[in-house]
Amino acid sequence: MSIPASAADLPPGGATLDEVTAILRDLGYAFAPATDSSGTHILKGRVGTTNADVYLYSCRSQGGDSRCTEMQFAAGFVLKTVTLSTINSWNQTKRYGRAYLSNAGDPFMEMDIDISTGATRAQMGAYTKHLESLLTQFRTAIGYPG
Repeated sequence: MSIPASAADLPPGGATLDEVTAILRDLGYAFAPATDSSGTHILKGRVGTTNADVYLYSCRSQGGDSRCTEMQFAAGFVLKTVTLSTINSWNQTKRYGRAYLSNAGDPFMEMDIDISTGATRAQMGAYTKHLESLLTQFRTAIGYPG
């Protein structure tokens, strides 16, 4: 008796933007391909109540697609009142979800995921649920309204 593999699992060797999009959509997160201000292909969407972007790194071309072994969720907030002390406190007390102030003084939180050996749908679900919790906590920590 064999156990069928989930079609939404990410294969070893990384994933394409389309594969990441499909698994996030399977998990109930609405992400769509987009291009950031520097021309990089990313995914834009929402995690819970927060807008977020997904970046793929360490990519290599394979048959017309780029297969990437690292992904990053990033969320930025237009809020100039957050202090470096608040950011430092966040980084000292949280193991995941590093924070920083942009050059413009806005707070950002990012979470990196290594997908070089693949990832199951369940793992991706756990990552995004953890991210959703962190983003909620971060919004509270920085005093972001809404």
